[in-house]
Amino acid sequence: EIPRVTGVQTCALPISDTPQVIIVGPAERLARSSNSLQVRGTAALSTCASAGAKDIDFLWTQTSGPKIEPWPTESVKTSSSLYLPRNILKAGQKYTLRLGAVLATNAKGFSFADVTLEVMNSPILAVLDGGDRTHSASLDLTLDASQSVDPDSSVQPFSFLWSCSPDPCFDDPLGLLAESSAVIVIPGGTLAPGDYIFSVVVSKDPGPRISEASVSISEIGRASCRERV
Repeated sequence: EIPRVTGVQTCALPISDTPQVIIVGPAERLARSSNSLQVRGTAALSTCASAGAKDIDFLWTQTSGPKIEPWPTESVKTSSSLYLPRNILKAGQKYTLRLGAVLATNAKGFSFADVTLEVMNSPILAVLDGGDRTHSASLDLTLDASQSVDPDSSVQPFSFLWSCSPDPCFDDPLGLLAESSAVIVIPGGTLAPGDYIFSVVVSKDPGPRISEASVSISEIGRASCRERV
C-alpha cells in the first residue's frame, strides 16, 4: 500500500509570489449616476509565497468608458476599495475599472481584476407644487410642475402633458392643457365651482423616463379666508 502524505503543499515559483486579486461581487454590474458607488477588492498571497513577500500595493485605473473626472484622490485609488461619489458617472455609459496589485518588494509579482459598470438612467419624479387645495373660482389658477426632478441632471428638457377630470373641465380655446409647459395658468372665471383633478405626465429622454403627478382642486364661488392661492 502506498502511504498517504498529508499537510504538504507543492509550490511553483515564481507564481507563488504573485498576489491573487479578487473584486467582491459580480464582474459586470448595474449602477446609477445618482447614487454613490463603492467597489471593494482584495488580494492574497499563496501560502507558498517567499518570506519577504508580505506587503501588497494597490492601484485602481480606468480601462474603458468616458474619462472619469475628477479621478479619485491618491489615498483612494491606491487602496483596495474604490469610492465614486454620486453624479461622477454618466448615465447610459459603460465603464471598466481595474484593480491592480503588486508586491512592494517585487514588481514582477503583479496581477489584476476588472469590473464593468453599466450606468442606468435614474427614474424621474413629477412634482406638482401646492398640493390639494381649495381655490376661488374668480382667481387665476396656477399649476406648476417646474420642480419635477431628474436625479441624473441630464441636459435634455422635460416634456409635460396636462389633463383634467371630469373631462372636459372647462372650455379651452387657448389650448392651455395642450401646451408642453411646466407651468400653466387658468384664468379666473374659467372653472365653474366644483371638484377637479389636474394631472401632469412628465417625461424626459433618454428612455423616455415617465412620471405622473396629480392634484385635487376644489373651486368655490367666492373667496374664503382658508383658501390657498
